[in-house]
Amino acid sequence: MQSKRAVIAVSVILSAALILTATALFINGQVAAQDQTALTIDQRLRQQGVPVTSVIVKSRTPLHVEIVLHSTSSDYSPAFSDIWPKFLAEREATFAYRRGSRLSGYTVRLMNATGQMVYEGLTFLYPSDFSQMVGTPVSAKLDNQSTAQLIRDQLDFQGMSVASLDVTSGGLTTDDAQFARLRLTVPDITSASPAVSRFIPSLRPALERLNATRGTSIAVCYVSLMDSGGQDLLEYVLDLEMRRETSKLKEGIQGWFSPPPINPLNSPLPTP
Repeated sequence: MQSKRAVIAVSVILSAALILTATALFINGQVAAQDQTALTIDQRLRQQGVPVTSVIVKSRTPLHVEIVLHSTSSDYSPAFSDIWPKFLAEREATFAYRRGSRLSGYTVRLMNATGQMVYEGLTFLYPSDFSQMVGTPVSAKLDNQSTAQLIRDQLDFQGMSVASLDVTSGGLTTDDAQFARLRLTVPDITSASPAVSRFIPSLRPALERLNATRGTSIAVCYVSLMDSGGQDLLEYVLDLEMRRETSKLKEGIQGWFSPPPINPLNSPLPTP
């Protein structure tokens, strides 16, 4: 009888040990996968020239990562040059969710050279977000050089001069979707307001029309505007693929309702 009890006890202990071992292996595997998600975001951002300070896992259940970027700001607000890195960080985290990492959300922080935080934004991700609705990839039927010329010919720049217009594929965008980079100039800030107020609202429908009818596959359009003295007046990023936009305007430019301005510690959260 005692021998039978001993056998049962040993079986129970072995079963418990196996369960604990399996649980530990599962947890270790899950932790490794989460750390790899943060590492992949870090590596992809650095490859794109983003000034990454760190990308770490802040929470494992649910999974949440924190992305810290270096800001060129000399005060308490983001600089014009911060808009593009911030956009890329948000895009990479969003696409990490698409790729299956199952992020519940991410935080992006901008820290200037003195260690001051000039921006903090918290974003939650949901399967129902527009940014997660993956459609059928559309291959560009028009090459990049022809696409650039088409944009130059078809867009109404409202009197702004085109300093440069480049179209590239790959890297930033998925598949062979295209990235358009526009550098515009105006004589001064006074002439910028009426031009910007008309140009920016027309940009999305114009590019969507080109994608639908002219064989282009423009996913992201980045617009910067300067005056004749080289002063930054506008940084604007339109992401047709993720259905998002972000911008920074020079104080004094009026007449265009831009996306909510970057507020260092008061960024609105998306609704589920």
